[in-house]
Amino acid sequence: MRVLHFKIMGFMMYLTDIIIFFDKYLSVKKIPDMSQNGLQVKSRKSHVGLVVFAVDACMDVFLNAKKLGAELVIVHHGLLWDNTKLDICTKERIKFLTPSA
Repeated sequence: MRVLHFKIMGFMMYLTDIIIFFDKYLSVKKIPDMSQNGLQVKSRKSHVGLVVFAVDACMDVFLNAKKLGAELVIVHHGLLWDNTKLDICTKERIKFLTPSA
């Protein structure tokens, strides 16, 4: 599993600023889609220093992101879709991403 990650030394951004940027840049509200575009699993952190990019929201990506110390994972194929039934795999991924929830 290959993930693209970046960190700008000593630079952190507010999570809300990143979400606003991508929602606007990708026209999330204007483009109809089967997926639930935008933030799907909220973090308790307000600042982000290391971001990981991947294609799928699979457990391998999340495990690699954790190993790298990522604070945000941005994927093309998210966890939740319009008719998503929370199956065991999806529930396990959400639980992994929100351990204290």
